[in-house]
Amino acid sequence: MRRRGEHRLQGTGISAGAAVGPVFRLDRGRRKPAGESAGTPAEELSRFEEARKRAKQALTDLSRRAGAAVGGDEGQLFETHALMLEDPDLLEGIQAAISGGSPAERAVEQVLEGFALEMEHLNDPYMSMRAADLRDVKGRLLALLWGETRQIQPDCPSIVAADELMPSDTIQLDRRLVLAFVTRVGGADCHAAILARAMGIPAVSGVDLSMWSGETDLTAAVDGCTGEVVLYPDQAAEDDFAARRQLDRRQQEELWAYAGQPTRTRDGAEVLLCCNIGSPEDAKEAAAVGGEGVGLFRSEFLYLGRQQLSTEEEQLSAYRAVLETMPDRPVVVRTLDLGADKQVPGLSMGAEENPALGLRGIRLCLERPQVFRTQLRALYRASVYGRLHIMFPMIASCWELEEALEHCCAVRSQLAAEGLAFRSDVPLGIMIETPAAVLTAEELARKADFFSIGTNDLTQYLTACDRQNGAVSRYADPHHPALLRAIRHTVECAHRSGIRAGICGELAADQSLTQTFLEMGVDELSVSPARLLELRRDISRLTLNRD
Repeated sequence: MRRRGEHRLQGTGISAGAAVGPVFRLDRGRRKPAGESAGTPAEELSRFEEARKRAKQALTDLSRRAGAAVGGDEGQLFETHALMLEDPDLLEGIQAAISGGSPAERAVEQVLEGFALEMEHLNDPYMSMRAADLRDVKGRLLALLWGETRQIQPDCPSIVAADELMPSDTIQLDRRLVLAFVTRVGGADCHAAILARAMGIPAVSGVDLSMWSGETDLTAAVDGCTGEVVLYPDQAAEDDFAARRQLDRRQQEELWAYAGQPTRTRDGAEVLLCCNIGSPEDAKEAAAVGGEGVGLFRSEFLYLGRQQLSTEEEQLSAYRAVLETMPDRPVVVRTLDLGADKQVPGLSMGAEENPALGLRGIRLCLERPQVFRTQLRALYRASVYGRLHIMFPMIASCWELEEALEHCCAVRSQLAAEGLAFRSDVPLGIMIETPAAVLTAEELARKADFFSIGTNDLTQYLTACDRQNGAVSRYADPHHPALLRAIRHTVECAHRSGIRAGICGELAADQSLTQTFLEMGVDELSVSPARLLELRRDISRLTLNRD
């Protein structure tokens, strides 16, 4: 056994926090080589299709679990994995290899690993993430083909070590048994790191794990801020890391003092601080941290990962659950915001060259009026349970908003004729996320009850940078003067018409811009529940210089 305190390793901190404890080596199971013997091509194709079907179902379950645990956006990661199982290039490659005599395992290994290597060779961070996603899917398919079982949960609170932590590994681990993550590969922007931060688990990557193999009763101390890892820490090192962990806990506890406080600057200016959520489970966290409402409830979880469209009753139940979780607080539900990049059975969306500029958001709803009206009926029926607001995404023209409002009017008439309860005064607002909406904000403000600025897409369209293309990420400047001028103009137009304007995109949590936004007169900021308390604390320390 090595001497305690001898081994200090330096990695990269990818999720803040500190921990000390026993090490659990994540067991991915025995990696069986692709067999040389195989059944007939027809038999191997059947085995592959069965594995693919089971993988898709497992990913659907993971998506729902991730949405409940860390938010709807992270849950969509597993929907992306499921879509990979429908990719025609991948499927054709695997099917061709099997038809040529390869066992299903070898075909999956060669085709998916080949695509992953091609992505890695591009030396692009975004494509590296896609390569990791492909390998996660590959591992899932191989495990199913092999009938593989593996131990993924430690028996006691432990530091989990792995060469590479796949997103599906991360979300399946019991958070109560994970003190920290240590990996050999994986950067701060990889999905596993994003999930670790969302789950509040310290993590360090870039650590040489070669000396960890074969060791028993291995202990480690980990600092996710500095990237420092100590194997067999002596008492002084244990005390040091325990103190770091205690400091981190104390800082988190201090933040909780802001949970029940109003959001107000030092000089008395108030702003509504709300939460973005992606499922009814998220609303519980939003309420716990003292969110003053829900600024964006993404309704896509009701459609993704399903074989059939959700019914009116299913949607009603979900909306009611959120409204009852946030009593007397506004809840803004964004109507269906899907496009060709997120295929849903039942919507019959064809492939598009550029889904970001295609049939999506309000455009899809107007082209699928029955789907739209089903959602509106559920929303209006849910309105009696709280302070519901309805918001339409991707508005670019006044006529689009007018058509959406006509659908709302027709639904209210239907419900009244059927004797069903609803509130007729539900505020109807729009997301400002297209340049056209910014330039016509004056006219739109006369027809809408509120604005919410979606800075993610607005940045994409203003800077002509695809959000999904890592090669242009440095050009998609979220601090671009054009974007800040667009936000200011939108807020001014809203206020001239006597309506509120908030920000619900990721920029709402950018603390370097908080004072700028408040001085512009932004009425509401909506962020993830995990960011709310820190933002409220920072706002309480600001003094504004409004004109």
